[in-house]
Amino acid sequence: MAYSLRIAHAVENISRNLLVNLYINSSQPMDEYHSGSSLTIWLWEGAEASWAEAEVGVMEAHQAQFRARLARLAEFGRLRVPDHMNSEGDGIHAVKGNTGLRAYGWFDRVSGRRAFIISHVVLKKKQKLDPADLAKASARKDSYRLSKESK
Repeated sequence: MAYSLRIAHAVENISRNLLVNLYINSSQPMDEYHSGSSLTIWLWEGAEASWAEAEVGVMEAHQAQFRARLARLAEFGRLRVPDHMNSEGDGIHAVKGNTGLRAYGWFDRVSGRRAFIISHVVLKKKQKLDPADLAKASARKDSYRLSKESK
């Protein structure tokens, strides 16, 4: 019971921080999602919309579990592989939820701090990687690199 309550409070705090960061960073192409002791998780533009779409029909407890997994990544800088995270190739990784939710992204440094940048989130119906998801994440990673170099 106490564990569920802690998860609920963590999700509430993450959601509140996300809204505040969306307001503050509205001019940036990405928004801070969660900052832990090991790294910061960022949402590349379009990631929030894909996340909301992917969560439609997913039970709240499973959404909280997925968010808790991302918070764990931010705290410890890694997850159990391949149970919770896969390397998909081309520097793209997938954070896996138990219900098929997947957050595709890559590791980098933002403002001198380790970061995981989420490209997009999908609800998968099968275990195998959809080539379209890898292509989408790779294209967004390239877009990120170009925007980073132009600054």
